[in-house]
Amino acid sequence: MTATSTATATTTPSATPTASVTPTPSVTPTASLTPTPSRTPTASPTAAPVFLPALLYGASPTPTPTPTATATATATATPTATNTRPPTATPTASPTGTPTRPPTITPTPSRTPTATATATRPPDRCVDLIANGGFEGSGGWQINNTVFPARIVAAPVYSGLRALQAGIVLPADNVYSYSSAQQTIFIPAGPPSVALSFQLLATTTGVRAARLTPPAIVPTSPLDRTQLSDDVQMVLLFDSGGQQHVLLFQRQWYGQWQRHVVDLSAFRGQAVTLYFGVFNNGVGGITGMAVDEVAVTYCLP
Repeated sequence: MTATSTATATTTPSATPTASVTPTPSVTPTASLTPTPSRTPTASPTAAPVFLPALLYGASPTPTPTPTATATATATATPTATNTRPPTATPTASPTGTPTRPPTITPTPSRTPTATATATRPPDRCVDLIANGGFEGSGGWQINNTVFPARIVAAPVYSGLRALQAGIVLPADNVYSYSSAQQTIFIPAGPPSVALSFQLLATTTGVRAARLTPPAIVPTSPLDRTQLSDDVQMVLLFDSGGQQHVLLFQRQWYGQWQRHVVDLSAFRGQAVTLYFGVFNNGVGGITGMAVDEVAVTYCLP
């Protein structure tokens, strides 16, 4: 029995000189504990999906300190476990601490994207580029000097006290004539949408047509090369190069005011002239229209 104990003791001294002479081998077990760094990669893949939403929403500063804090905590736990003597307790403490912290950190990034997304949305706002669109003042519009000029009237009106009347509304006034008003505006360049809107009250005693086919170039005075043959209500746009665009070309009767909307986004970055007019050929029926609440709305996103 004593000999057996002596044999066992002989093994122990072998380990003792190894511990005395080779502190490095003692560290070798510590190298065995080096798997703790190998847990750092494990923490990295876990952190990547956790912080991915934060990166997408621009909250990348929040994840940066978190990995640093995790690495520090792991290093602190490793030396403590080595001094405690049972290496087995070290792995147990490490995994227990590692999974516990990520769930605690997870709520922080998930709140960050929500706050960022809310703060990123700018308020919508629109600007009207038309001057005196309700015809309540005296500026903005040029009433063209024609045989039967357009005029500002107190009735009919859509809102306010005044509106624009173009064309002929009394049979006794029927004459070959153009009747119009126009305004030149600048539409800024950029991504926002641009739309022309106006209220229109159309009148005619001629043959009604919701849509007429305009000539290649619509005449706006008797001096133009081509002439119209029948009454028509029209809204035209002349771009910065002088090219004519037909926005409305009809001969209609409205029982009430109707709102028209036309997309002008294609003319961003240009000075354009809007033309509201009526042509009467002087025979048969008469045609006119009242216009109110004209606006060119330039909306920022």
